Amino acid sequence: MIYLILKKLYRFKLLKRIVPSLLRYFGGKTKIKIFNFNFYIYLQNSIEREIFLNNTYDYDRFLFLEKYINKFKFDYFFDIGSYTGYYSLYFSKNSNIRNIISFEPNTLNFNKLIKNIKLNNLSIMTHNFACSDVDGDATIWFNNNNKMGGSSILNKNDNEINKYEHNKLKFQNIKTITIDKIYGHLDNKNILVKIDVERHENNVLEGGSKFFNNNNILLQIEIEKELRDKVFEKLSKYNFKYINSIDDDHYFSNFINS
Repeated sequence: MIYLILKKLYRFKLLKRIVPSLLRYFGGKTKIKIFNFNFYIYLQNSIEREIFLNNTYDYDRFLFLEKYINKFKFDYFFDIGSYTGYYSLYFSKNSNIRNIISFEPNTLNFNKLIKNIKLNNLSIMTHNFACSDVDGDATIWFNNNNKMGGSSILNKNDNEINKYEHNKLKFQNIKTITIDKIYGHLDNKNILVKIDVERHENNVLEGGSKFFNNNNILLQIEIEKELRDKVFEKLSKYNFKYINSIDDDHYFSNFINS
């Protein structure tokens, strides 16, 4: 009940900053219905707190993608970097997508993903590893237990980690695998792909040359500015054409022109 009261108070301009702070420090777990699915919210987490207070998140992305989903129909949705399943749950209700496959390497996020899938009685294939350019072991890092949507694969060339005090960082050992290793056999399928992997985009693309070249792909990929040219070049080599951008999310396809 107190969470709902705070949510109503959030509508007032003077309380826009106070309410999120109260939820961050005192909030726990709650359940909401958003769009067409149920979703566990952990209010200490920044992204989930935003979803709770605004009852929406990335809806402009959904609307953009649904124009094409409703026109072409898709055999699969690959949610690479699914976090706790927000995109997977949303698109699982779309009858024009036959199969959902979610990838999330962070174990804490993955466990929340499984709970959200069970909450909605859905059949979604899940993988608790990171897509990359090699099969093996790796380490992810994050600077806060309540901001694990930004979990990143440890990379000596990633300057982002230098912004934080090293002794306060969190680390977790994970497994990596290439998309081609498990889904390189797919051919001539219509596949919607969302990639949100915190500066590991090019590695994901490198490990999926068969997958990306042999199927009809509509791609949403989040790219940070310093890597934009490199990722755009890789997609061009895979014969992808640029369609649109919404903030740091960029849209490409190898079978849709616009």
